[in-house]
Amino acid sequence: MKNESQAEHFLSQYFGNMQEDYLLLWTKQDKRSYSFELPAEIKKAAAMAVSLAKQKKDVYFGVTPSKTPYSGSSARGKADDSTALTALWADVDLASGVHSGKSNNPPDIATVKTLLKGHKLPSIAVQSGGGLHLYWLLDEPFPITDDESRKKAAELAEGWQQSIRSVFAAQGYTLDATADLARLLRVPGTFNYKNPSEPRPVVIMNDFNDQED
Repeated sequence: MKNESQAEHFLSQYFGNMQEDYLLLWTKQDKRSYSFELPAEIKKAAAMAVSLAKQKKDVYFGVTPSKTPYSGSSARGKADDSTALTALWADVDLASGVHSGKSNNPPDIATVKTLLKGHKLPSIAVQSGGGLHLYWLLDEPFPITDDESRKKAAELAEGWQQSIRSVFAAQGYTLDATADLARLLRVPGTFNYKNPSEPRPVVIMNDFNDQED
């Protein structure tokens, strides 16, 4: 799948049930934000993500849609602006990735797949260039309309991630805490430029949930 098609496919799966608000993109090198209306501008957002990646920029998206457009600013989004949970997520660094040298990271993708066998498998798995970003899509978005629902959404995200972290911890592995509603993660179809001389593609793993012999 071409980069732009991959980005659009992912963002459509992730945000396709949203009928309003904004999708946030953010680039690391120049700390610049871009906002796109949901769902009308998903294709435009995907094209922008790929274009920015071609300019050797690390491109991230906000894991929750925002009620505030941030285009042209350096703001990364705020939990107070989150309008819904559309998925739950986990960020798994690998010792074999750009985070090599951390002995408490799982060594490879095969190990991660083995650890998750007794857990609900992710809807989407993305190779991030340094590990895996795993997503469990919700059947329907969980709306965030006030402080109470925001607190509940944060508890859902934290509780889910804690359940994943405990599976890894039982085998001596550590996952970073990334459950905050303003979290940014990489867009598939772009590149990880942590090592600029050796950029790594950010890609959807279509075979992650395949059964192994």
